[in-house]
Amino acid sequence: MSGSLGRGLNRRISIGRQTALKTRAATNAGAILRRISAEPNFNIDNFTSPELLLSQQVRETRNGPGRGSFAYSSTLAPGAQTPFFEGILRRQFAVSGSTTANTGVTAAAGPPGTFTRAAGSWITDGFRIGMVVRFSGFTTTATANNARNYRIIGLTATVMTVAGTGNETVASKAAGDSVTVVAVGKSTFIPASGQVVPYYTIEDYQSDLATPTVKVYEDGVVQTVGINMPATGMTQFSAQMLTREKKDEGPSPYFTSPTAASTVASVAGNTGTVRLNGADIAIITSLNFQIQAQTGGDPVVGDNRLPDIFSGPVSVQGSGSMYLQSDALVGMQANELEFELALYLKSDPSVNSHFMAFVMPRCRITGLQQSDGPMQLMQSFRFQALEQLTAGAYEATTILVQDSSL
Repeated sequence: MSGSLGRGLNRRISIGRQTALKTRAATNAGAILRRISAEPNFNIDNFTSPELLLSQQVRETRNGPGRGSFAYSSTLAPGAQTPFFEGILRRQFAVSGSTTANTGVTAAAGPPGTFTRAAGSWITDGFRIGMVVRFSGFTTTATANNARNYRIIGLTATVMTVAGTGNETVASKAAGDSVTVVAVGKSTFIPASGQVVPYYTIEDYQSDLATPTVKVYEDGVVQTVGINMPATGMTQFSAQMLTREKKDEGPSPYFTSPTAASTVASVAGNTGTVRLNGADIAIITSLNFQIQAQTGGDPVVGDNRLPDIFSGPVSVQGSGSMYLQSDALVGMQANELEFELALYLKSDPSVNSHFMAFVMPRCRITGLQQSDGPMQLMQSFRFQALEQLTAGAYEATTILVQDSSL
């Protein structure tokens, strides 16, 4: 029948956080996902009788346990993939560093620029290396310091060392202005304790069929998150989830008034910054990393659904390629030297652009390979991010994620 065939452009995929296992997200708790692709599926095992029959045929087959999966991809954008980051890192986004008005802050141009406070502690106030901050309250010759993104590249209790997100520098100013500073948006990370593995409800609503269909997948747990940053093109985001239950409903959608999908522009690698081993570098041609959690469950007697989806440790691994400039990475691998990796990805070229930031305080090279050719020489590398054991200038975690839009 004309008009009764479903189209992807008319399909709505929404996600909502549950309060507990086997408890759907509230009908008003959903949010529409922007997407390149979204593929929720539910697979039911089946088994046949092994009996040997005189008819020499198979007489019985039965359904077995069922479990679901959700494969998702999109361009990375502030505010667009919040449930997946919170699910894999086991902590909700929250406000990080902030201060009340302080007249004891001195700004020095450098480079690198610094903001020095006469009393108190940047670290106690929640700031960490790799976070992006904005100041307000500077006057006269230092107003350029206001409302602009600065990356923290060094931190002590009283001295915050920063770099711009482009070619910006700090405007010098003696103490006296009533200055405030905040870490932009919110951040999350893998906490050392109090981890919460959330469950999610996913709705697949196809509205353009003669009878609209609604498929609701329950008890979803995030299994992997991937970031792929090419030198040209939008940064790509991917995620995998496991789900425990699926129900076919309709024709009305389950999420009655889902939050609209984020409209913040996607981020791209060519307008971002990569900081490796304490220095900004511009010789990386591609970079990707994956956050993975051991996730699964076994069927039980007496039920066709898993009792739960169980999660194990979280691991962060990545790889990339770069122009060959020295043998520094060779020495780092051979001597098991650790390095910081911080990524700052912008939505536009402005000094206060929306952004996504990723900070991995402790990384080690796990593999190296060099190419050959008549022109530029390239080397590819693999790395493992490790848990930062002590809090201080860095967050005590394997990876920290900051989203300016939250």
